[in-house]
Amino acid sequence: LASCSGSQPLVSASKIIGGQTVADGQWTAVVAITERQSLPFGFPPLTKDQFELIKSELLPTIKCTGTALTSTLIVTAAHCFVSLTSLPDGPTTFQVHVGPGIEAGKFDYAPDEHDNAILPNNGKLLEIASTAVHPDYFHSQQSGGADIAYITLTKPLDLPLDAYIPVLANAVEKAALIQVGRTVRAVGYGDRSAASADHKSTGVKQEADFQIYDALAEWPDKDAEGMSTHTTWNAKSEIVVSSVDKGSCHGDSGGPLFGQLDTGEWRLFGIVSRAYKNNGCAGHATIFGLLPESICWIQQSSGQDLKLPKDYCNEWH
Repeated sequence: LASCSGSQPLVSASKIIGGQTVADGQWTAVVAITERQSLPFGFPPLTKDQFELIKSELLPTIKCTGTALTSTLIVTAAHCFVSLTSLPDGPTTFQVHVGPGIEAGKFDYAPDEHDNAILPNNGKLLEIASTAVHPDYFHSQQSGGADIAYITLTKPLDLPLDAYIPVLANAVEKAALIQVGRTVRAVGYGDRSAASADHKSTGVKQEADFQIYDALAEWPDKDAEGMSTHTTWNAKSEIVVSSVDKGSCHGDSGGPLFGQLDTGEWRLFGIVSRAYKNNGCAGHATIFGLLPESICWIQQSSGQDLKLPKDYCNEWH
């Protein structure tokens, strides 16, 4: 993880710098979202040599991180689906990787008879049935917030029920977890080094601990030219976490922020959005969307029962 999210949520940015590799069997509901672009429509046939030159651009590449809420529903960041790069005009295919990831973040694969991707020792690339971006995302670019989206899968994940971490929706638990200075944990497949311009140190599932940051205390801070010293964020629907030598970076976008209750149980409550200051990965702090503020939209829009507390959506949203 490293915080490469950048100042604009339309730019995918977030792997964990300063983190450690996730142990086998841990955070199995955290998945990678890959992007594969085809040649633009009407592009002339390529020779074998020409194809080899651009092959790496056509391979499924880890773009973002997501978290499965159910066996067919994955939450991630909105900006993962509205910013397409390389080979513009070509159709884009998003898929989901369940597993530890792959070094350098590119999958060389061959489809099997079920149109899944065979990935030796690294799981499969699963097909996406649909995506949905929070309806307020495009209206909140200046004020921040609503950088939330979800994916539905064509086939369910093969994970045990206890793999799915509950969303933080209990008022008492929320008051206990969302406190300045509280230690929280982020997980993602993003860049492990802010200096890795070629993104070779990326693609492996990592985790790192951070502290909830008192960003409200410096809300009015301006530089010598009267400009804000930090990225605009929404105090109602977002939260800022920090660490001196850790952060989210390219590939971590959409990844989860977990908090641990005093009982030892974990809750999911944040989604990586962007850097808090305009200084790239692992730079001071990262902004996360508060999932409890959007979870009712996800439940209603997806039509899936997320086992929220009774009347939660009526009382809070």
